[in-house]
Order: sequence, then structure tokens, then C-alpha cells
Amino acid sequence: LTAGEHGLRTVTTRLILRRRDDEMQELQRFVHTLSPDLGVLECCRRVLGEVVRIRRLAGAAIVFTDGDPLVVDELDVATILHVWPRGVAAGALPSGAYGSSELRDLPLALRDAIIDADVGLGIVAIDSPRRRWGHLFLRTGFFGGMFREDDAGAFVVLADQLALLLDGADLLARTVAVERSLAHSEKLAAIG
Repeated sequence: LTAGEHGLRTVTTRLILRRRDDEMQELQRFVHTLSPDLGVLECCRRVLGEVVRIRRLAGAAIVFTDGDPLVVDELDVATILHVWPRGVAAGALPSGAYGSSELRDLPLALRDAIIDADVGLGIVAIDSPRRRWGHLFLRTGFFGGMFREDDAGAFVVLADQLALLLDGADLLARTVAVERSLAHSEKLAAIG
């Protein structure tokens, strides 16, 4: 009976891990299909929607460094926004995924807000080589449990891909704005 239990546990673990790996690969493939010309908000909205759908989460949100939230499904982001740092202070928070040890290092008010919002351990910093875009909050819900260490690593990779996509979207938007400004200046010069 003990050997059978061990075998059943091994098979179940492999099936669950394989499913989670497949889900994370599907999310990464989805991010690669997005174009920077969608813009920062639309890219984030689509990624959040896919994360919630594929991982069957209760809700997800991105709180940008400037404090603006983007929420998909159910996540009490208002509780977090009251205490979550903005600007340079948000950049001072740890990088990567926030596990139990990183949560212990956060100020008490932030920890309480995370617990009140029922986020669990699903927090990942969205960092690119250029800047910190914000933080991804994942609400697993009652039956979703907490993320394991390998889940956290996979979400860090996803957040890194999202950050590079957002860099591209930001640079593209700036380029278009400069081109429009130059075209407008040329029109004014021609009129003058």
C-alpha cells in the first residue's frame, strides 16, 4: 500500500508539473505573438487576460510604478494602492518574485495589504533593462493555493518578457510622437 501511494504521488506530481510547464510555455508563446504597436496598456491587458485564463486564477493586476492599476477579474487592488509605493520608492522594492522571505522583508503595511487583497505569494516585479514598469499581482483564489518555487521562476521569465515588450511599445510610441511632431513642424514651416 505504501509503495502504491508513493507511485501514485509520483505520477500525480509529474502530471501536475507537466501541465504547469505546458501552461507557462503557452503564456510565453502568447507574449511573443503580441506586437509593440498595441501600446503599453493593451499589451498588459491582453497578457493579464491570458494569465488568468490559462492558469485559472481568480484575478490579476498590474500596479504600474506611477501607481496606476490595471485589473482583470477579481482582485482588491484598492487595498494595495493605499500603501503600495510609487515612483522611486517602487523601484526600491526587491526584484523578481516575492516569496515568503521577500514578503517578510516588506514593511508591515505592505504585507497586511497583500494579505487583505488575498494575493498570496503571487507578486512579480516587471523589470526591464531600462526601467521598472511595476508589479504583477496574481490572486489564486481559495483552491489555487500558493505558487511553488518553480512557478515563481516561470512568472519571473514571463514578467521579463512582458517588460521587454513594454519597452518596445514605449519606444515605438515615442518614435511615432516624434515623427508626428516633425511632420507638424514641416507643415508649419511650409505655411510660414
